[in-house]
Amino acid sequence: QSAFGDRAKIENVSLSLRGGPAVDLSGLTVKDPDGGEPMLTASNASFSVDMGALAHGELSGSLKLDQPVINIVRDPSGRVNVDALLPHSVGAEDIFAIASKRAVHHVEIAGGTIRVIDRASGQPREIRMASVDAELHGFGEGTPVHLDAKAGFESTKHNVVFQGDVGPWGKGETPSYKLDRVALNAVPLRAFPQVGSVVGGGLTFEGRLATKGETWNDITNRVSGGGEMTVVSGAITGHNFIADVVQPVLGEQEAPSRLGALFTAKNTSFDQIASPVTIADSQINASDLRLAGNGYEVAGRGSLDMNGKVAFTGRLEVSSDLSRDLVAMAPLAGALVNDDGEISVPFSVSGTWPNVQTTVDVERFAADTILKRIASWMWLSLKRPLLG
Repeated sequence: QSAFGDRAKIENVSLSLRGGPAVDLSGLTVKDPDGGEPMLTASNASFSVDMGALAHGELSGSLKLDQPVINIVRDPSGRVNVDALLPHSVGAEDIFAIASKRAVHHVEIAGGTIRVIDRASGQPREIRMASVDAELHGFGEGTPVHLDAKAGFESTKHNVVFQGDVGPWGKGETPSYKLDRVALNAVPLRAFPQVGSVVGGGLTFEGRLATKGETWNDITNRVSGGGEMTVVSGAITGHNFIADVVQPVLGEQEAPSRLGALFTAKNTSFDQIASPVTIADSQINASDLRLAGNGYEVAGRGSLDMNGKVAFTGRLEVSSDLSRDLVAMAPLAGALVNDDGEISVPFSVSGTWPNVQTTVDVERFAADTILKRIASWMWLSLKRPLLG
């Protein structure tokens, strides 16, 4: 309470000697000074003294929070409640500096919940992490604090892992956050509202992320890094890119019944999207994106930023079975068939979601067609003398 001033409230304090001296706390609350949701609540907490350090005349120990709820709230004005507690480049009033001064050199969270609530833009949005188990080591040692954490993104089971370092900070250095391992396992994309409004499915990611800053906005806007990404059993909402690319070939004709769903659906359903990705300047870049669905595949490269700006160039390939049906109904589609018997069309997508345009790359398609015709002519020219 002394460290946090009038922000903190503790309902009860008791001394425990079993297993070594410890202080048990109950009803711990850290208030938002502006009257919003408490920044932290914990029904139970305890501070355990490090007996080894005590034997050398030093008082230090571990603070364990049992089932705490941490609320990170951006209010309509854009203020984020936890900014005052984050590590700073100068000063000593952030939570890390306070912990170090008060002999807390290790923090453990068991069964916690983190709620990130955004009220700054229209309808309030919330991202929730449950079953948060985390440890922070090394407060007060003058080196970065090490983080090991597991949590459930939109789940009660662990499906995310974070490992890395926070710091250094103070002495004029902007605090850095370096996560050497970020692992997500089938996390529902709805947990990320900006991306989830465009793509649905289960996200798996293995990679690294880093950022720096003194405020929540700085930290979240400066994220960079990369890794391997996979999304399974999902859909790109609001657009059917298969129809956008192939339907012009059909003209006014309706697709056969077995192809109807592929062309009449409002979304682009897929079995899997996979690609190496990089993140920088609030933008996700996919360098070798492979998308596979029922009867088609897409390969290419593209980007999506946090404002919904989309840029993609690639090629759509319809399976040979479906291609035969399309050619039978619309012979002009035969010009799109590649050597594997698949309709193959280069295309691009651009714009700001949901106002994006799909364009067939006519020049690239024409060049491919001419090259195929030249190759065919050369092959026939070489073969004629043998036939004669």
